[in-house]
Amino acid sequence: MNKYFLNLPRASVQSGATMIEVLVSILIFSVGLLGIATTQTMGLTTTQSAMHRSYAAQLSYELIDIVRSNPEEAENAFFSAISIDTDSTASFTATNACDTTASACTTTEMANMQMSAWETRLGNVLTGSRATLTSSDEVNFQLIIKWPDFRTNQDRIDASIDVDGDSVDDGDDAILFTDFRI
Repeated sequence: MNKYFLNLPRASVQSGATMIEVLVSILIFSVGLLGIATTQTMGLTTTQSAMHRSYAAQLSYELIDIVRSNPEEAENAFFSAISIDTDSTASFTATNACDTTASACTTTEMANMQMSAWETRLGNVLTGSRATLTSSDEVNFQLIIKWPDFRTNQDRIDASIDVDGDSVDDGDDAILFTDFRI
């Protein structure tokens, strides 16, 4: 037998297997990157939703302070049925009488100015939001702030109990209820 014949490389039976392994590795790596991107997107969406909920809580505390700082207007039912929709025209108009400390303004003008400023902040922070402040006896109040929540593909129920005890479903809106007394 020829000694050179034994040293020749033989044809491999696994021809092309390395290419398939590389393609499978790239596929697995791509699926992993898509998973990471999805996790990041969901994290950002949840963070934005939590930030909006925090803004709504801050605005509700601010409105509670406005009502408590105007007990005379609360007793006169100024705050008993307020409905604000930031997508429509302003519900309150501020007068110039309360802009300076030198001029005297009535408690109604002061409440109007404070509510106008609050409504503006609500529209700036929670775009497309709605707020309802109700009271049956000018002592006990209920504030409801609703704003669009763009988290999708999640099984969550935006249902709550309204005044009559019925369930309210608001679809894609997030809701913050605040009950308080003055």
